[in-house]
Amino acid sequence: MSELAAWLRAKQLRGASRPDLVSALLSGRGFAYAWHRLGLMALRMALRTGVHGIEVYLLTLAFVPFEYVAPLITYRAVSVLLGAAHWGSLEALRQRVRAAMTRRQRSGARAQIERWLGLTRWTVIALVLATLALELRSAWISSQLELRDAYALACVVRFGLESTTRVVHSGVFALRRVYRPTASLLAGDLVELGTIALGFERLGVWAIPLATLLGGLTDGITTQWYVRRAYRQRRLEWPRFWRSLAAVSRLRPAELAEAARHALANATLQLDALVLLLLLHAPSGRADGGSFALLYYVLRPLLTATTSWVRTFYFDLKRIEASALRALRPRLLQYLERLALGWAALLALATIVGAQLLFRGQLGSELLWLVPFFVVRSLLALWQTVAFGAGQYRSLSHIAAAVLAGLALLVGLSRLGLRDSMLLAALTVFLGVLVAWARRHPLALSALEPRTALDRAAWLAQLRAASSVQLVSAKRSPRSVSQPALVESLRRVLPDSLATEWGPHSVLLFSRSPVLLAMSELVIASAGTLVGLWASSPCAPVEALRRARAAGVLPEGLLHVLCGASAPDPGLLERQFRARYSGGVICDLARSRGMLGLSTRPVSAATMHTLVHCIQARSRGREARAERRLPFQIAVYAPAGQASLVFIADKGATDFATFRASVHRASLQASWPDALSDAYDPALGRSSAS
Repeated sequence: MSELAAWLRAKQLRGASRPDLVSALLSGRGFAYAWHRLGLMALRMALRTGVHGIEVYLLTLAFVPFEYVAPLITYRAVSVLLGAAHWGSLEALRQRVRAAMTRRQRSGARAQIERWLGLTRWTVIALVLATLALELRSAWISSQLELRDAYALACVVRFGLESTTRVVHSGVFALRRVYRPTASLLAGDLVELGTIALGFERLGVWAIPLATLLGGLTDGITTQWYVRRAYRQRRLEWPRFWRSLAAVSRLRPAELAEAARHALANATLQLDALVLLLLLHAPSGRADGGSFALLYYVLRPLLTATTSWVRTFYFDLKRIEASALRALRPRLLQYLERLALGWAALLALATIVGAQLLFRGQLGSELLWLVPFFVVRSLLALWQTVAFGAGQYRSLSHIAAAVLAGLALLVGLSRLGLRDSMLLAALTVFLGVLVAWARRHPLALSALEPRTALDRAAWLAQLRAASSVQLVSAKRSPRSVSQPALVESLRRVLPDSLATEWGPHSVLLFSRSPVLLAMSELVIASAGTLVGLWASSPCAPVEALRRARAAGVLPEGLLHVLCGASAPDPGLLERQFRARYSGGVICDLARSRGMLGLSTRPVSAATMHTLVHCIQARSRGREARAERRLPFQIAVYAPAGQASLVFIADKGATDFATFRASVHRASLQASWPDALSDAYDPALGRSSAS
């Protein structure tokens, strides 16, 4: 084996053995994936806690009173809130980048990134100039530059660097994760920690703003490096600096309003920053003043981890909702809920131990309120993130309004004498009520975006859901381009249309646009490779199918599916499978049944990774090349292109191809049962039997 082949094989094995969420859900091995995602976060939050602790310790050594420390911590908390709002507003960018790349419009994706990058840069420039003017004015009045002035400028400049990087990162994060080595993720925190520790002897407390600035600069440079690499890997065009400053004028008011809704929804996830602001500015009942607020600031990285952990699974949640494995969503939510409880308990234990060591056991029972607070905060963050990913912005706005109203009430109670840990206890009870309300209102699935994949079952489901369509049937010239390339070309030219192949030479397409499709448009879009074109006038989907059947232009395979007597029975498929293949396994993805059969089989991580890929391919009626490497055979029942049942039989099982074909036919029939059966009455719009 050559060196190149050996290297490629090693890379392939390394990628296949990497923990995968879907594989973990199928096999029941979720702990390895949780550690893979959260292990690095645990290390980072330990470093951030150390940075905050050293900052407070140095300020204490310098005898800086609390009334001068509170503004410094306020700048950090406000920066966190603004960063969360900015990340939420960029969901509008991520949606448009995904849509543009689905249509293979790479230049359009870059244009979208440049618009939001320009808006961010102009906003950051204005914010830096305003802060500089205010702090210079303060320094002019007091005739000296104070620590508060330098710290404010450092926080604003760091926020500007992070915001610019966040835009370009979101551009590629819409499509895939940005993988970075562990050292690059920890570089900013290590630089900040080292600058404070080594610079205090020469600079004193002035080392704190310098460390804040250098840490942000280091993190920005390393992130940009790996984001550029991700752009090259996805063949995404890098945004242009000068074009971005002018491209902001092309942002529409509707886009800005949508971004504002996303920003408000995500800002409420950073409840720990809001609570920190409340503790900083609420009157304290302690003689030393503000010690509980300082404790909260030191331990805030641990508190932030109760919400930020969910973001590490955000990409997985979006991927499952947009893939053929959508039926795994309930199992994913159950897995994440259990993880939220375990992670919150671990963080609460670490926080209590750290606080006792830091304050030498002086806090006592006050810390016990952190345990229920961590739990309810983690569960509420999970619900908010799932709602954000599913596009349930109305529910998010209700929660956001309730959180802000609750904080306003707590501010009033603090003026009446409620202090420190009692404020935290009241907030815990309030959040518990919100969690109970959220659990009684489960979130619906987000709407699927139209695929470009040749998925017959999904195409039938999309056609069935449309209100009025224009159906087109055509034949492809045998000497033309390949069927997938032709359908992709049609989708690019006619973005409001959905196309699929049926048989070796048939192409079906329907348009939901009220504008009539001209035959000349289809000829141009297909470069003259479509022949025998037939198109209906705009009408209801079932009527369009009846007209196509009357004209004799529907493929035989489609007629066999649409003219079925009744909807298929998945239970009958299960009984047939058990009768034929007694040693096989049936995995019910929707109800999480049969997963134990995979975990007890000798299935490696690489095999599970391959299995996930093959399930998605079989859901779309195709066979993946990697399926031949599996030690067993699979058939997938996938109504509307969404995998529901996975049938697994031994490699040597006889006549399994016939059973697989019957399962695929049942998937197609379940996508639109009784569509053209003789019992259907188009005048009533329903079956006459009903």
